[in-house]
Amino acid sequence: MRPGQHKQAVSRAALKIACGCLALLLAVNSNAQSSGVRLDSSAPISIEADSAEQDEKLGVTTYKGNVAIVQGSLSIVADLVRIISRTVNDSRVVGTISADGSPAVFTHSAPGSSDTTSARASSIEYLLDEGKIILQRDATLIQQGSSVSGDRIEYFIEEKRVKANANENAGADGSRVRTVITPGAGIIFDDQQP
Repeated sequence: MRPGQHKQAVSRAALKIACGCLALLLAVNSNAQSSGVRLDSSAPISIEADSAEQDEKLGVTTYKGNVAIVQGSLSIVADLVRIISRTVNDSRVVGTISADGSPAVFTHSAPGSSDTTSARASSIEYLLDEGKIILQRDATLIQQGSSVSGDRIEYFIEEKRVKANANENAGADGSRVRTVITPGAGIIFDDQQP
């Protein structure tokens, strides 16, 4: 490799990753809009991380180290984020965003309102097609001043509906679901059993 070619190769690779990431996030926004999650589509998308790697064949982009994703009123902060996409009609569509951290944090504010939902857990999986967030291990969801904690929490964004489970393998003195309800505010629980 001649002098200067290495810099050009690195610059091209960085540009390709950046373009791929932008395409994925635009797909996230488009997909989220169609699933009922109301994002501010005119808001810029910002991703910061210590490193990024894209595997276009697998449809996976991985961000590592102090990852922060912000678009309008939605934010995800984590140690590791994977954006998983698939090909639909010759274009990439994001299906899942998974975040791991100590803890990973998800925040969403309803546009035009002070209604904010925040969640934290060791693992957060955002299923865009279903409009659902799955929190696992040391999970807590706070909505309108009320909170629910458990080993696994499913949050249905559009319905503002919650389903929480304790750790079944924790033994007799193990974890239980804990709820704190603020009068006049609240969490809507799913009436279906797991």
